[in-house]
Amino acid sequence: MLASLTDFGLTEARLDLRWRTQALSLAVAYEVAFYAAAYHAVALVHGVFVTADERYVARASQVGSVSTLRQWRAQ
Repeated sequence: MLASLTDFGLTEARLDLRWRTQALSLAVAYEVAFYAAAYHAVALVHGVFVTADERYVARASQVGSVSTLRQWRAQ
């Protein structure tokens, strides 16, 4: 299974002070769960946070780099 994940060519995100600050800011500003904000904070640097949580997207979409699973299309 680990070999299959390696084939995706994913980049490991550095979870540093900047990331933690951004994640906490998103969670507080948009009144959303920290775990979702944490993934979104990574996506702001590395791509798009795709989630089935449409409530989250409705609240935090103005920041960018977020999409509902229903609306997302793989590039």
